Amino acid sequence: MRIKIFIFTLIVFFIASCSSKLNINWKFASGGSIKSPINLYNGLIYFGSADYYLYAIDQKTGEEKWKYKTAGPIFSGVTIDNGILYFGSNDKYLYALNASNGEKKWRLRFDGSINSTPVIEDNILYIGCDDNNLYAVYLPTREIKWKFKTGDWVSSTPIIENNYLYFGSFDGYFYAVNRFNGKEFWKFKTRKLINSSPIISSGILYFGSADGIFYAIDSMTGKKVWKFETNDDIITDAIVVEDTVYFGSNDNNLYALKKETGELIWKSNLSSAITTSPIITKDNIYVGTASGIMYLLSKKDGKIQKSLSTDGAIYSKPLFVDDTLYFGSDDKNLYSVK
Repeated sequence: MRIKIFIFTLIVFFIASCSSKLNINWKFASGGSIKSPINLYNGLIYFGSADYYLYAIDQKTGEEKWKYKTAGPIFSGVTIDNGILYFGSNDKYLYALNASNGEKKWRLRFDGSINSTPVIEDNILYIGCDDNNLYAVYLPTREIKWKFKTGDWVSSTPIIENNYLYFGSFDGYFYAVNRFNGKEFWKFKTRKLINSSPIISSGILYFGSADGIFYAIDSMTGKKVWKFETNDDIITDAIVVEDTVYFGSNDNNLYALKKETGELIWKSNLSSAITTSPIITKDNIYVGTASGIMYLLSKKDGKIQKSLSTDGAIYSKPLFVDDTLYFGSDDKNLYSVK
């Protein structure tokens, strides 16, 4: 067993050392692992940490502007609407804070931890919860308009298209729900839990499941268009750019498929589980791994261009803006790199 671990470490080190390094602009140390998605608003970077704090950091300098403490780890991303930021915590509360200074506006208690990122449309906030429900909250009154019950946790962040909410559940089903009344439109069964959040392009939904299969589903019928099988869990979100869909798997591969047919264009083996959603730039792709390495790959063929090693697994969904990548690591640091 020790020999296998040693060989694996050598492989990861060899891959990372064969590419040039990404340059660190700054890094900010929080008090816990950072798994939440990264967001930006008015020059401030927002993220949650396992140390129970929600942080606001200056985009250019990495200086802390403010932080707000909850009573549990924060893995939910933040959503900003009209200067108010909304996020969930493992303390079972949904929070609303002033985005500029972190002042609490209100909080609303649920019956489970909240790891889903809120989505807001027409003053209604939609969010999944580990009490197995998807909720619709009317923001002016904080009234729960409806809730939709699934068979297990809802950590997937919903998307809205044609007045329907689309999301997955740990019960293995992918759901389409009317966003006005919470009535089920259709559901599609996979073989294992769904942690990833869907994307939609030209009426087709794309998402992965822990059954190792990446699915393309018709958004109006719930019928499978195609599927692509990998060799391990798919826990992160995909992204569609033009005619290509990109996603990672725990089988260590980043995949590029033709979005119409699911035909493989290329795959890139990074010798460790792909644990972040890919971020696409004009010519390149950023993606993080369980080995703690952030890679910059060629969009054309998936070949490694640059990399940066951290001291912890990278689960945080990165943000790319102004030619700069921001991401968190289990080593407790938030990174700004080029």
